[in-house]
Amino acid sequence: MRRKKTLEEQNAYNRQNYHQMSPERKTERVREIKDSQKRRSIKNKLRLIKEMGGVCSKCKKAYHPAAMQFHHVGKKTKNISLMLSQGAAWKKLKKEADQCILLCANCHHILHYAKKYDASIA
Repeated sequence: MRRKKTLEEQNAYNRQNYHQMSPERKTERVREIKDSQKRRSIKNKLRLIKEMGGVCSKCKKAYHPAAMQFHHVGKKTKNISLMLSQGAAWKKLKKEADQCILLCANCHHILHYAKKYDASIA
């Protein structure tokens, strides 16, 4: 039975293997990785939306996931959208989302507009 490679050994093997690939295969591999990251990002956003109730905290309506945004109510330490696109671990995403409320894009923009220009609107 073969012994399992350490992470360092696997990374070295992957780097060596990558440099031996044809340019077309490199391009294909990069596309595969980006597609995988995008799918994971969408899956994690959908999971966060579901765990936060799936509706806007202000207008109580459900919208397409692309129109749902996370608004920090406490101190903002990280940008959830950026964390999602960079493939952050679920525990880190959940910890940051626990400091947020779920808003639709309209309510989120109105909230920030009111904070910046006219507090009477919100």
